[in-house]
Amino acid sequence: MSTDKFTKRFCPRCGSTNIRWLLPQDWSKWECPDCGYMGPFVIEDGKIAEQIHKEYLKNQDKIHGEGNAHDSSNNR
Repeated sequence: MSTDKFTKRFCPRCGSTNIRWLLPQDWSKWECPDCGYMGPFVIEDGKIAEQIHKEYLKNQDKIHGEGNAHDSSNNR
């Protein structure tokens, strides 16, 4: 992990930059309010984070898309 305090950090689950220390005194605990991730790892490579974000959105679309399709078929 870089010691540069201006390094961008990304959530390893959803790729969001909205990741913060859970406890500032313990830099090994991170939290992402966007997806609920809590853990010791962050991503510092923007290209990897972009791929993670694309996959996360694709999976979210599948989850929400299947639910919406099921709900709309019940309304017919």
